[in-house]
Amino acid sequence: MEMDNDFQNISSIHKENTINEDFDISNNYSNLSNKFQNLYSKKFNLEEIEKGLNIDFQEKNKNNKQKQRENKEENKQEENKNEKEKEKDKFLNIYSTNKTKMPLIGLGTHRLIDVENSVRNAVKLGYRCFDTASYYKNEDIVGRVLNECISEGLVTREELFITTKLWNDEHRDPVNALKHSLKRMNMEYVDLYLIHFPLGKIVDGKLIKQIPLHKTWPKLEDCVSLGYCRHLGVSNFQVQILIDLLSYANVTPAVNEIELHPFLCQDDLIFFCKLNKIQVIAYNCFVKGGCYMRSEEKEKYDIFSNEIILRLAKKYEKTPAQIVLNWHLKRDICVIPRSSNIARQEENFKSYQFKMLDEEYLEISNLNCNKRFNTTKDRPFSAGIEIFA
Repeated sequence: MEMDNDFQNISSIHKENTINEDFDISNNYSNLSNKFQNLYSKKFNLEEIEKGLNIDFQEKNKNNKQKQRENKEENKQEENKNEKEKEKDKFLNIYSTNKTKMPLIGLGTHRLIDVENSVRNAVKLGYRCFDTASYYKNEDIVGRVLNECISEGLVTREELFITTKLWNDEHRDPVNALKHSLKRMNMEYVDLYLIHFPLGKIVDGKLIKQIPLHKTWPKLEDCVSLGYCRHLGVSNFQVQILIDLLSYANVTPAVNEIELHPFLCQDDLIFFCKLNKIQVIAYNCFVKGGCYMRSEEKEKYDIFSNEIILRLAKKYEKTPAQIVLNWHLKRDICVIPRSSNIARQEENFKSYQFKMLDEEYLEISNLNCNKRFNTTKDRPFSAGIEIFA
């Protein structure tokens, strides 16, 4: 009986174990199935993720290409903007009856060799500012060539900035004097009309009674109101006479054209002019005018042989003339270098296209020794009077 009970117990345990094993197998199968489903699901998710990543990559690649195109467009616009800025750098605003753009670089025509071809070549190179005077005796040639260039479509009258000047013996009737200049040039108006010197008429080496500036200036203002000129200005004026002029002028001088170069910086005069919105134009900017050529000290003041100018010219691969002009332009000075050589005209015209270090501009300024070449006392039109005394 005991054996039968034991057998029953063993059988019962075996049965229980079998049931438990079956349950474990079933349970394990279920777990495996779940794991497989999870793996399948993960695989599906990975495929989805991979697909999503591919979509993201393609989208990003597309966006990158779009950004590259946009960057190229922006760079192109920036280049165009820089070109426009460079173009703008060739102009300064002058103030008088209205705000007008005046080219920074022009062509001076005093004692200019072969005026006709020089002016024509300058127009083709891009020059738009031309400086003449009744005293130069070349208004007719300058005017004729510029009119021909207009007719040929090389330039429009509106693009040009033409300056002429009232001579010392014309102060009594500036309107009539300007009419004669316009007739010689075959022009309806000039952009700028200057008093050439603050001096009166000389006869037989003597100064005839000087006409006061406060009587001459209102007649010059009539030139503006009559449409014969757009702006008025002066030349060879110093601070004292400018202070007097500004006290009564209704149309203030837009320009003061003066001798200016590294040996004659005229800082105080420039400061006064800027303070009163008078644009300074530099003549004799290379120290190469007729007065210099007559000077016994011309070798001492040969700016193109100066070691500072030569060193900077070598460093920046520019001509000495370009270094000097660039110095002027840095000071916001308009320049009117004279040259009949087309290669030099082109070099001069490109003088604004580079920049030097501030200390290098200062080096050039430090050459100043207040050396003036265009003194008047030895000139036949002055009766021995030195206006810069």
